[in-house]
Amino acid sequence: MAFFDRLTNDGSPDQITLDSMKRWLKIEHDLDNDILINLRAVAVNEAYNYTQESFEYENDTGELVEKPIPFNIIMACLMFTAYLYENRGETDIVMPLNCMKLLTPYRRLVGT
Repeated sequence: MAFFDRLTNDGSPDQITLDSMKRWLKIEHDLDNDILINLRAVAVNEAYNYTQESFEYENDTGELVEKPIPFNIIMACLMFTAYLYENRGETDIVMPLNCMKLLTPYRRLVGT
């Protein structure tokens, strides 16, 4: 999944880095690095599931072209990662409304 890889892989210009997550959460230690990386994966996956948008298209020659991933998508992933981190152990986790509001303009309708 290109969307997932672009937001989680090292070296990607769209990557949500561990440092950016720690700054967002105001974490100054390295004890929860693995937890944050796993929560980022959940947040990015849920953002994709919600929008169903890969931010790529096929051009006239059949090449796959990546569209820029909007900052609102990255922000929603950071916010959801923070929510998951702060609510660890909860059993009924749902995406917060503020994250959905940031993602909704990029949501694809089924069949389009």
